[in-house]
Amino acid sequence: MFECPFPIQRYPHITMAHGGGGALSHELIEKLIKPILSRELESSLDSVDLRFDTSMVPVMTTDSFVVQPLFFPDCDIGRLAVIGATNDLLMRGASPKFLSCSLILEEGFEISALQNILLSLRQTANQVHAKIVCGDTKVVERGKGDGLFINITAIGERMPSVMWHPSKIKVGDSIFVSGDLGRHAVSVMIARGKIPFASTIKSDCESFLEVIQASIQSEIRVRFMKDLTRGGLASNLIESMSATALSAEIWETAVPVEEEVLAFAEVLGLDPLHFACEGRFVLFADPADDQRTLKLLKQFHPQASKVGIVEASSLPGVNTAPLWLKNSLGMRRMLDPYRGELLPRIC
Repeated sequence: MFECPFPIQRYPHITMAHGGGGALSHELIEKLIKPILSRELESSLDSVDLRFDTSMVPVMTTDSFVVQPLFFPDCDIGRLAVIGATNDLLMRGASPKFLSCSLILEEGFEISALQNILLSLRQTANQVHAKIVCGDTKVVERGKGDGLFINITAIGERMPSVMWHPSKIKVGDSIFVSGDLGRHAVSVMIARGKIPFASTIKSDCESFLEVIQASIQSEIRVRFMKDLTRGGLASNLIESMSATALSAEIWETAVPVEEEVLAFAEVLGLDPLHFACEGRFVLFADPADDQRTLKLLKQFHPQASKVGIVEASSLPGVNTAPLWLKNSLGMRRMLDPYRGELLPRIC
């Protein structure tokens, strides 16, 4: 049980002085942030030395998180930030090693809420075996920060033999999704309380660590993987295929979406194929490995499914690679990337 040494009774909310670099800044970092996040944080230094296994390839990513609300069913912005950043590494076959964590706090933000978010962030970092080694804290005026923004930079190590890339995708390759889609977007939207929709939907926010480790250890010929965050399955598939000269067809009846998510989409007139996930990915693999790929994915999520196949492009010269959706009657229509912001502030 963590006991906070920070004087919350004296300072229950963030003040501008907490970001001024003086005594209160030092107190916030030394008595709240540093004890929770990592003993390896050195507040007196602006950088940190990193050591890598020389047989591995360093991989780095950075991501910012501005979700509202900050707490939603089974998740919060702290957990989301670590999962989102480290999953980007895992999509390259890289194991997370080091994290930096930058906090932009709004004047008036509750210290107790910050404490809970930091505890969640640390717990999630431990779960993915990543060390928080440096960070930064800034405070902005009341009304200009929406409570809290988090930026995470994640560094990992990739085995040189893992070469997943869109250029590896071939005609005939199978397309899989790792589980049911869209729950993250729906859970966040409902948590805002602006849509009168009774639901028990929880975010799908989870790490890919175990399933990616299993994929690397298997002999499955993986071509490429991509996480299905903003834009959902449709936009992320279009983006992936646009990096090739190929097209893809997905089968509407094979895409796993829970009934509550479908009902939410129908009520608002939205397409769940565009709903963001924070714990699902699309995988391209050699069709000769279909059975083994599906068996592996279903070990982690029974709803994992083969949802389509890669084709030769039937529309040469089109800037956006075509993605076709085939319905239960065998009719095909082209899916376009969503224009505008479908569900804002969900990550």
